[in-house]
Amino acid sequence: MNDGAQPDTSAPTEPAALDVITAFAPAWARPGLDQPRWYADVARYATPAYAAPLPTVDPATVPATTITTTPAVTSSTSGAVAADSGTDAGPITVTCIQLDGHWLVVEVEPSEPDPEATR
Repeated sequence: MNDGAQPDTSAPTEPAALDVITAFAPAWARPGLDQPRWYADVARYATPAYAAPLPTVDPATVPATTITTTPAVTSSTSGAVAADSGTDAGPITVTCIQLDGHWLVVEVEPSEPDPEATR
């Protein structure tokens, strides 16, 4: 049972998945860009389904402007990897999946704070 204290690493993390997460996070955290440029930069790392609504996102609503930590894997299976990264607006979790032989982002969400970090 995983109580959240240890990452779920039921499979070794694919380096290519971590590369995508590492590239996506700083592309996402640029609220000062115009929408077409922001979209082009993030959509190239995203699944078609995740990228589809992104043209309606106003980059100014992205709370982060800087990635402050390298991604730390929180979950890894043969087909999906999630990793937490610190930002100047709080931690985020980026999840990617393997689709047609490529690792692509399917979600970026605020991370839950680590309860151990506040003790």
